[in-house]
Amino acid sequence: MALLMLSSLQIKNFRSLQDVEIPKLGLINLIVGNNNSGKSSLIESLLILANNADEEVLNNLAYQHGEPTLIDQDEEDFLPAFQPFESFFSHRKFPMEDGVKIVIGELDGLNILTIEHDFKKEEMIRLEDDEGNPLRRIKREIIPKSEISEKLDDPDFNLRINSILRVENKNVINRISLESDRRRNSTLSRSLDSKLNIPHSYIPTSFLDPDELALDWDKLVLTPYQDHIIEALQIIEPSLENISFVKSINYRRSRYRTSQRTPIVKLTNHSQPFPLSSMGDGILRILQLVLKLHSARGGILLIDEFDNGLHHSVQAKVWELVFSLAQALKIQVFATTHSLDCVKAFSRVSKNRDDIEGILIQIGKSSRKSNFGDVIANVLDENQLATFINSDFEVR
Repeated sequence: MALLMLSSLQIKNFRSLQDVEIPKLGLINLIVGNNNSGKSSLIESLLILANNADEEVLNNLAYQHGEPTLIDQDEEDFLPAFQPFESFFSHRKFPMEDGVKIVIGELDGLNILTIEHDFKKEEMIRLEDDEGNPLRRIKREIIPKSEISEKLDDPDFNLRINSILRVENKNVINRISLESDRRRNSTLSRSLDSKLNIPHSYIPTSFLDPDELALDWDKLVLTPYQDHIIEALQIIEPSLENISFVKSINYRRSRYRTSQRTPIVKLTNHSQPFPLSSMGDGILRILQLVLKLHSARGGILLIDEFDNGLHHSVQAKVWELVFSLAQALKIQVFATTHSLDCVKAFSRVSKNRDDIEGILIQIGKSSRKSNFGDVIANVLDENQLATFINSDFEVR
């Protein structure tokens, strides 16, 4: 199993990340920055890259932000002022200049995903067959944005202009129609080859549905990896002996009202199992981390707010777990945090692991005159981490 590791990263025209370059990435990468600096946007951009801008992923990201999705277009309360995915672009608007694209990938250009907003022209063409019978054909083509105004002002030009996203990776192109009548544009919509996708897992700031975790657990039962789960949970509760996912009979009274399965654990000196959710958010967070590490084998793990639910006293042990499993399972990790305690724990573990490179990426707005206010990234390796944590840098 080979590691599909990114050595560098560039992001252009995605949300607040207009032109961000990260020249060096490690196996474990921790991203820090003030609120609204672009940390979560960086994680989302990697999720889009891993999925080759899959339509379902774009819809889910837009939904999480309360933004219009393709599904919303058939709803009466759809916001007409915004088109689906328009807020993904810088300034929350589709660019009206030709050639302006969202770019996500490595700096060397070998693994680059681009997303460009285009207009598709549909023109009715009247023809005749060999016997003189009238025929109608629809001619479809992409037209430059610079021609849009001119074409629309021409009353004799019978066309219909539709909005699309043009996704390209490794010379493979996918077109996503942004129109409400999806069936009419079905000939334009096709997915990129899934073989181009990067194996990955994503842990958002909120807790994942236990049903999703149960599916990850099922893949590890009766394998050597099952012990990893128990050992990880023992960071919080040393007396934990075993874990299982069972049918949730009283799911309506649980914190996950739609979940059909729920995790339970067996503790030493207790004859009855306990619901894992009764033992606090920290142990639930660790369960998510270790399960998603295994489901990302040979790819990347994306974690938004690594320290959510984790007390500072256990964060170093959790980082040790992540470093060890990432190396064993060949996973590149990207995580964000607002916590200086989390950065300090990361620094200690990274310094002690000479065999694994940990990188700290600081996201913030530039104070230089040449690019004042633009979001930029600074990379700190293990030798620079000590200076960072002893300085007055703001991480939240």
